Amino acid sequence: IKEPISNLKEGQYEENKTIQLTSKTIGATIYYTKDGSMPSKTTGIKYTEPINLIGEGKNTSITIKAIALSLIHISEPT
Repeated sequence: IKEPISNLKEGQYEENKTIQLTSKTIGATIYYTKDGSMPSKTTGIKYTEPINLIGEGKNTSITIKAIALSLIHISEPT
């Protein structure tokens, strides 16, 4: 299974952003976290639409981690 792909590169941004996640594996389900913890089917948020990242100022930090799951395979986190 292919790991999730983000439309944004890793980095620091001063403005609000929207992240879109995709997987090249047909039928894969993506789960993510916004606190930097390792996602799973039970601990992650199921990705169903783009994620809006809205900061509370310049000192806001959000770390997205995502995995793609299928009935047969599990990808490495991104």
